[in-house]
Amino acid sequence: MKKLTTRQQAVYGFIEDFIREHGYSPSIRDICAGLNIRSTSTIHTHIANLEDKGYLRKKDNTNRSLVLTRSFESAVVDVPIIGRIQAGEPIFASENVEGSFPVPQDRIGRGEHFMLRVQGDSMIDAGICNHDFVLVEQKEVAEDGEIVVALIENEATVKTFFRESKGIRLQPANDAFSPIISRDVQILGTVRGVFRFI
Repeated sequence: MKKLTTRQQAVYGFIEDFIREHGYSPSIRDICAGLNIRSTSTIHTHIANLEDKGYLRKKDNTNRSLVLTRSFESAVVDVPIIGRIQAGEPIFASENVEGSFPVPQDRIGRGEHFMLRVQGDSMIDAGICNHDFVLVEQKEVAEDGEIVVALIENEATVKTFFRESKGIRLQPANDAFSPIISRDVQILGTVRGVFRFI
């Protein structure tokens, strides 16, 4: 199965949602408006690529003639593997990306995601071990009890998030480690899955 880029994934997801809601396929201008893209030629290129990869086809050359040939859930997305994260630097800066990892679309939904290699055993009781890869949904807020990737003192850490009167508590899942309590915490995302290679 050929993988989709992030932008192809967004176009495909929009088409699928539109068909599900309206019962017919969107026009090129509908897709442009829905994805806030001005250039119709850009959308034509994405649709041609989706056709080449076997995710959709055109019934004919008329408007609204797109037919999905694969379920969105069967799509595969290349999620970037981030090697390092530093304050003030975009997560997806090219110098931070060490490669990519194919993940089924139904595992991640439609948000921005990245993979991060775990260093250490502070989350071992949560099933996250040294050298595992965590799948992270990029977001700046978290709910109590969610496992997050947080930036503290210019280092990324994976911990369970709790908001307290003294600040944010980043709780390890290993009694050998102490919780981190700080007001200066930047949430980078919430952990959505763990990948381990044997």
